[in-house]
Amino acid sequence: MTVDILKALGIGNGQDIVARQRRLSEVDLELAAERFRGASEDRTATATVNGRGEVVDIVIRDEALRSPHPELVGPAVVEAVNRARTEAGLHARSAVSAILHADSTASAAVPDPVGVGSAPTLTAASQPTTSPRSARAEDDDDDFGDYDFLALGE
Repeated sequence: MTVDILKALGIGNGQDIVARQRRLSEVDLELAAERFRGASEDRTATATVNGRGEVVDIVIRDEALRSPHPELVGPAVVEAVNRARTEAGLHARSAVSAILHADSTASAAVPDPVGVGSAPTLTAASQPTTSPRSARAEDDDDDFGDYDFLALGE
């Protein structure tokens, strides 16, 4: 089935496709052995992923766990993992593109897979003129921002 997909994309001939499949399998094993590290902006968390984007290790600074705001650790971990996965993804994409488009010098012609890469940029013409919230007739959410849940019987 992979051969059919590659042929449909116009990538190689029958024998070439088999060789590329073999090389892709080798690259997959190489990616599994490679490590990429990302850290949160505040250096609270550091994540290590392999070339496939699988989390290998997460390190959280002791000070962050003992701080008065340990709830900030979660977002820092997510940020570190995302940064590491971004690096791994860029490396993997270039490695795979080099194999799939070995006969082409323009690796920029590789289509961006759905859900990978950066989100499309909104131009002034494509930006919504009204926010979804202002389109509602009335706010149906209760605002508990000033409510004191600890006050009893007041």
